[in-house]
Amino acid sequence: TSNFYYFENTFGTNIATINLADGVSLYPNPTTDNVNLDLKNASDILSIEVTNVLGQVISTIETVNSTNTINLPEAKGMYFVKITDAANKSNIVKVVKN
Repeated sequence: TSNFYYFENTFGTNIATINLADGVSLYPNPTTDNVNLDLKNASDILSIEVTNVLGQVISTIETVNSTNTINLPEAKGMYFVKITDAANKSNIVKVVKN
């Protein structure tokens, strides 16, 4: 079962942090470059996968740290960061690159 978390920046700021209930923080979003992913329980995470809107895998991180820099492609657009834990549960976060 996957949990989907979507973030809408409705506060009029250009940079925001997404804090998910399970100790995941993704920032800045939207971004003009890369994003940072902080994980409270990194040892419980198996992988991080980045896909584009077509579902194509852009990158996969299998050595997960408590702080991870996710390199996004040069192209502006929407990307999805899928975080899978040891119980094979996934969270998917939308990232916008301007």
